[in-house]
Amino acid sequence: FRRGQDKPRYSSVTRHGYIGVGPGAGSHLPGEFVLNTFDLQSWQESLSAGSSAIALRLPFVDSMSGWWWLYWRIYDTRIPLSHLETMLGPDAPKARRLLNWLTAARLAREAGSWLELTEAGAFWLHLAQNYFALDYVNTIWTAARRLPWPEEVAI
Repeated sequence: FRRGQDKPRYSSVTRHGYIGVGPGAGSHLPGEFVLNTFDLQSWQESLSAGSSAIALRLPFVDSMSGWWWLYWRIYDTRIPLSHLETMLGPDAPKARRLLNWLTAARLAREAGSWLELTEAGAFWLHLAQNYFALDYVNTIWTAARRLPWPEEVAI
């Protein structure tokens, strides 16, 4: 858990943007998420040649970027309600319905201008994440480790 604005984040992936360095590292760049090749030799050769080591790209349309942001705020277990319109634009009402459902189900509660997951909410979030997100990550990582420069990975 991360509680309070004065607490440092424990993971780079929960930040809105970040750059990963090294083989297999991911970066959340403006408008896309990218993964470097997982193969060390391919990564080294690419950089030595002055080329990009990016093996896979997931472009974000505007709405996807907002939902990506919300996913990681939920993962943080603390959502700044005042940022919904800015980050999700026209999708903000849909996001508010989802957050209202979480509150009604007692998986979250309002705390000032924030929505915080309850202990039950954090449990169910991480259970769902283990089922869905980790399966996607495993699929991508397995394919990327098998082939240094995959054309695409279907998830």
